[in-house]
Amino acid sequence: MPAKKAEALVPKAAKTPVFKPVTVLRKFMRRNGCFRLPNQDRLAEGHRKYKKGYEARLVANSKTELVLMRKFLKQLKVKPGTSYQKTVARQKSPRYVLPIYGKDVVLQFAALVKVQL
Repeated sequence: MPAKKAEALVPKAAKTPVFKPVTVLRKFMRRNGCFRLPNQDRLAEGHRKYKKGYEARLVANSKTELVLMRKFLKQLKVKPGTSYQKTVARQKSPRYVLPIYGKDVVLQFAALVKVQL
C-alpha cells in the first residue's frame, strides 16, 4: 500500500513543454534578430576594400536564452560564431548577440526559420 500512495502523489504526465528547435529559433529571429547580406554592386571593388559577408544575428536577453540558442543551433547542425555582449545605455541588463557567419550556413539557417532573403 505505501507504494500506491507514493505513485498517487506523482502526476501521471509531467506537463513540461516540449519545444521544437526550429520554432524557438524562428521566434528569437522574429523578435530581434537580423540578416546582413553583401551589397552585390560593391563586391566588384575587391576583398581588400569591401569586407562585408553573409551574417545572421540572434539577440538573447539573458545568458539562459543564449545557452538555449546555442543548444538548438547545435541540434540543427548550424555552427554559430562567438557570442558577444552588447550594452545600450537605456537598458538595465546587457544583451547577448550570437552571430552566424558564412554564405552556406546563413542561407541554410534562413531556410530553416523560413525567412526569404
